[in-house]
Amino acid sequence: MLAVESAIDIPPQPDGAVRSGNSCELCATRPACILANQSSIMLRALQPAIHELKFRKGDVLLEEGQHSSQVKVIKVGSVFGYRCGLDGASRPIGIAGRGAAFGMFAFFGQPNQVTGIAATAGRACVIAVPALQARARESAVLSEQIAASMARGCGAIAAWSECMRMNGITNQLAYSVLLLSQAQRSAIVELPTHSALAALLGTTRETIARALGTLERQGIIRRLERRLCEVMRNRVLNLINSNAAGPGRSPNYLEPAGDASA
Repeated sequence: MLAVESAIDIPPQPDGAVRSGNSCELCATRPACILANQSSIMLRALQPAIHELKFRKGDVLLEEGQHSSQVKVIKVGSVFGYRCGLDGASRPIGIAGRGAAFGMFAFFGQPNQVTGIAATAGRACVIAVPALQARARESAVLSEQIAASMARGCGAIAAWSECMRMNGITNQLAYSVLLLSQAQRSAIVELPTHSALAALLGTTRETIARALGTLERQGIIRRLERRLCEVMRNRVLNLINSNAAGPGRSPNYLEPAGDASA
């Protein structure tokens, strides 16, 4: 343990950082975190290099092209990923939520591939990259978890790309709220603004408003207070499958989960 602790260089905490009294061992996000399977001993050794960051809607968590010194694991809230196109315009390409790790490319000495902008207020655990690198050199388990995290990130981007290829804006929006439900790990989701959804799906605010109304009338979502809504997962899947161009089935990660939301 001393060898690991001595290898950790604890950076100064940025504005908004809070040294949490809760340890990683008690964290509700741990099952989805890159540190999920680490031993209690090693979690305690890494704890001095970890702090909690509170962020507000619109805060920039990292910028494309820069080399991050920290990995930010989302605990609460959701974050847009923006990518700069060949024309120089920055566009949203997806939304990530609880357990998503931003800044992981720095672990491999590579620059960030997206800009992360908070879609909602929330909290993130900030882990110093040198601490992760030092631990991974001694832990095959952590190395495997980091590789799995990168694979899940690629899968998430692929899922949002698939969303854009659904037939019609209503189907695209239905798929989007399902992905949001998965990202926020809850059937109750906080919707981004109409403008943000319009930018994500390449349409207008008015079209988004009409499509949300259609989904609500069909009982696919149930609007709650403010921008909260309940996603009826099985009904979303039924809509998607009924409008599919061919006989194909939805991917395994979007299959009905046998819940009571049908």
